[in-house]
Amino acid sequence: MSRWRTRAPLVAVALFMLVYAVPQFAGLRLNLSTSMPRGLYRSVDGRVTTGAWVAVCLPSEIARFGLERGYLGAGSCADGVEPVLKAVVATAGDLVEVMRAGVAVNGDLLPHSVPLERDRGGRPLAAFPGLAQRLRPGELWLHSPFEDRSWDSRYFGPVPLECVKAVVVPVMTIQ
Repeated sequence: MSRWRTRAPLVAVALFMLVYAVPQFAGLRLNLSTSMPRGLYRSVDGRVTTGAWVAVCLPSEIARFGLERGYLGAGSCADGVEPVLKAVVATAGDLVEVMRAGVAVNGDLLPHSVPLERDRGGRPLAAFPGLAQRLRPGELWLHSPFEDRSWDSRYFGPVPLECVKAVVVPVMTIQ
């Protein structure tokens, strides 16, 4: 028993390196959130365009709110918060409107985009103001086409392009 106690910290460090650190250095990301398919993703060279899947370090104020609410955990972003994995559904020039029925991009309603009034913990959620707005150069609208309860741009609005850490593609996912 005492032998296990002395080795437990070493085992924990080894597991951390195997599961988190080594994949990060290899350009791999593990997604455990339900916002996008769970699994392993690889960073790729590519432009951030509509339809791309991206890993994003949210602006500090938004990231802190997500961390306080438990939507995000600790991670590799500059402020110590984990990046989010989302789909880019609108870029510069696209018209975005947040309505009770959901988020519309250029008049097309996105699936799984109805703003919720409360999160899973029963806490109030405020949708981004619903006025139709055209995204400016350097702005992105992030969304999860997989999960109604995803915390995405319908709550925090457009995100600066420079917040994107990587364009990613799935390597292995589970539904």
